[in-house]
Amino acid sequence: MAAPVTFPTLKRLVPRVDPRASGARVSWIIAPAGYGKSALLAELATALRAARTAVAVASVAQCEGHLGLFLDGLARSLRAVLPHADVRPLLAGAGEAHQQSWLRDTIATVLGGEELVLLLDEAHLLAHGEPLTRIVAGLVGAPPPGVSLVLAARERPPFAEPSGAQVGRAELELTEEEVHEVLAARVAGVDEELSRRVWEKTRGWPAVVSLIAAAAAAPDGAQGLLERLNAGDGELIGEAVEHVLAGLRPEVRYFASVAALLEQFDLDFVVALFGSGGPGTPEERRRLIRLPAPALGDAVATLADKQLIVRIGDGWAFDPVCRTALADGFRRRDPEACREAHRRAAELLLARGEVGISEAFDHLVRAEAHERLLGLLEHHAERLLEVGDLRRLEGWLAVLLEHYGAPPFWVDYYLGCVLARRGDWDGARARLDDARAFVEATRGDLLEEGARGGVEGRSVAVAVHWQPRLAEAYADLLWRRGALVEARTWAQRGVDFLAQQARRGQLPAAAEAWANQALMRLEARGGRIAMDAGAADKAREALEQALERARGLGSAHWEGRILADLATNAARAAQVTACEAFAQAGLQALGEGWPELRARTLAAAALARLQVGDSAGAEARGA
Repeated sequence: MAAPVTFPTLKRLVPRVDPRASGARVSWIIAPAGYGKSALLAELATALRAARTAVAVASVAQCEGHLGLFLDGLARSLRAVLPHADVRPLLAGAGEAHQQSWLRDTIATVLGGEELVLLLDEAHLLAHGEPLTRIVAGLVGAPPPGVSLVLAARERPPFAEPSGAQVGRAELELTEEEVHEVLAARVAGVDEELSRRVWEKTRGWPAVVSLIAAAAAAPDGAQGLLERLNAGDGELIGEAVEHVLAGLRPEVRYFASVAALLEQFDLDFVVALFGSGGPGTPEERRRLIRLPAPALGDAVATLADKQLIVRIGDGWAFDPVCRTALADGFRRRDPEACREAHRRAAELLLARGEVGISEAFDHLVRAEAHERLLGLLEHHAERLLEVGDLRRLEGWLAVLLEHYGAPPFWVDYYLGCVLARRGDWDGARARLDDARAFVEATRGDLLEEGARGGVEGRSVAVAVHWQPRLAEAYADLLWRRGALVEARTWAQRGVDFLAQQARRGQLPAAAEAWANQALMRLEARGGRIAMDAGAADKAREALEQALERARGLGSAHWEGRILADLATNAARAAQVTACEAFAQAGLQALGEGWPELRARTLAAAALARLQVGDSAGAEARGA
């Protein structure tokens, strides 16, 4: 295997972003993809560790913008460098809504005066209005004493003030001499003329220079590259990738083009992808060339040897710049085959169940399989909303909105729910109002057989099914805005509506289980609102009603969630015995799953002890 390319820029730029040298409390590395931002952070981390400086590393991309995953990863990173630090306050905050200063204050508490350099990668993925964005903004705006921050992003997030040290695209670009150094490390006998032309065409873009270095390392590659550069700019990245692949067998090149459509893959997956079986019509399957398993294994080994793919866990992934160039080229050359590859990848991921559903939806969008996406997303949107996959859910809903113009009303409903969680109150209200208008206009109409809202194989009146869900959505929106009285009114309106339908005999027997679930959610929402309003008795009454329904439905997740709220409510009222009973029951219901809910439950038990001055008991429960 060839030695990996290293960039001279890393050596000269580390002191620019090293807080020990610059004295800056906050430093930014801002440049487009392929400029070595993550590599610079990694080099800085290595230098800090060599100097025995405590350094923690976090990535917005790795946690997908999810608050709980971010805090869990940050806690693990802190524990690795400061083994004696108590990171429980970080873990306990995963399920709560926080003020902007919460992360800053919590890190200060965890560190207890220790110094730390925190490196945060992919900061441009912090979405407006998200809880994670709010607390990171507070941390960047005023780092706690002894803490320095170095953040990397493709562009500066809106919350970031133009202050502190900054390394940008211009500094990350390779100079002509550095381009020559990179090429000389890979190409025997490279002359200054080739280095000069590569620098002129790339302007020192590190990722492109790296790919060109690999291309020029092939037999006669340097001369061929010069001819291409003389012919004009073209798709420089694509050309560099083609040079790398030029000496490979056709089946390896074809495999690379198709596999580049995948975020990550293993051998079993690509064997199924290129096989002759699987779903789809014969005409659809003919669009993609079949490759036998031995050829696929050889292709993976060849691409790994060429450093075009790298190991990620049990699978493989392309370098992002290389992947984009390959995928774009394949899409231009053979759009039908590209769509078929995306369609097959989606079906294979769907066969894996919930674990592959989000990536499958991305492939369906690129396959332009709108009907398939429409049918599947309706049945999974509620779960995606519940687990907080808002960015991707919003994207898929937007695709349906654009394609259909006037999609089914549930698209408006879920867009309203997503916008409420993003803090776009007006946008959320408008979407929910549109969905509500449709439901009220079609009151009494029947849903299609087995097609809507999870009551499969039966018909249920539109209003009976959707009015309670809309009530919960409005209650959630108003609760997030802090309008607790109005939020409680909407939650109660949903409960009253279902009770009224049951009294009138308009609730079909087939819908009883669904109605119980809707009532459980509404009662739980009403209890949470009452708790936040300081009405502990009303909160407990509503939450206990919801708990009874959750147990009747056999939903361990909702049972644990409601018990966490009951424990929190009791802790706020300094009812220690009740809090601990709820907490113990909640932990038992959750088992080893749902770490955020477990953390909330344990935090409530610790808070109850603190309320009565039992700090030792609080620490024992927090452990």
